[in-house]
Amino acid sequence: MAPLRDRDLKVLQDWFAADNLDDIEADILSNLSLLLPEPCWEDDPFGGAESEALDFLSEYL
Repeated sequence: MAPLRDRDLKVLQDWFAADNLDDIEADILSNLSLLLPEPCWEDDPFGGAESEALDFLSEYL
């Protein structure tokens, strides 16, 4: 990994000294939420009838 240049260190210091870190965090979280849908943990992935949903595995077990 290449060492950081003085100008890079200055930019990083300025960025992390920003007063709007809450806005930056909100922007990052907003963009991350667009990448993948949040899983719905309340939904049953097997549709409620687990035995029927897994019947195709019976010949392998």
